[in-house]
Amino acid sequence: MKTLPLFPPLFLSYPQHAHITAILQNHIEHTSEWIIENYLTINCFMDKTKKYAPFIVEIGHVDRDNRFLARKWEECPFLKVKIHDDDLVQKKWNSLSSFAKDAIDSQYYVNVCIYPQSIKAYHLGAAELHPILIHGYDEEQKMLFCSDHFGSPPRYTSIWIPYSEIDESFQQKLFCIQKISFERSEL
Repeated sequence: MKTLPLFPPLFLSYPQHAHITAILQNHIEHTSEWIIENYLTINCFMDKTKKYAPFIVEIGHVDRDNRFLARKWEECPFLKVKIHDDDLVQKKWNSLSSFAKDAIDSQYYVNVCIYPQSIKAYHLGAAELHPILIHGYDEEQKMLFCSDHFGSPPRYTSIWIPYSEIDESFQQKLFCIQKISFERSEL
């Protein structure tokens, strides 16, 4: 059995933000400034009476035109991201679980969009791609340690999922698979 460390995420609204902040908190002494700069926006506005200007702290990233933008893995200087095509993974490893084990052995987290219908822990109604973070495996039990919003109502947590369920979700077409590691050279 092998698992990579993961802290409770700072932001739970979207899986990509939860996954990023859960990984970055392993090194919070180095990453806190980046998290604050890229996730907190302070806005000031006057009420209709012009008597006070309350401050609002918003989570997210706003561009020059004041549009909310989602942060991508590749934008974080502390994460090294390698993108793999699903066809290549299928040819070389024959399954997502085999690929994930090799990645974890090399200290990479695996972020992949899957179809959640084949995973029992999900209670999602839509048949759309959904990101999941894989950060551990147990070869004896044939399970992968995954983080996402599981259960009903969905709550961000880490659970063990059988290889068979992950691999079944992988048989359907994916767009890309990301291997992510903490890049120590940026410290």
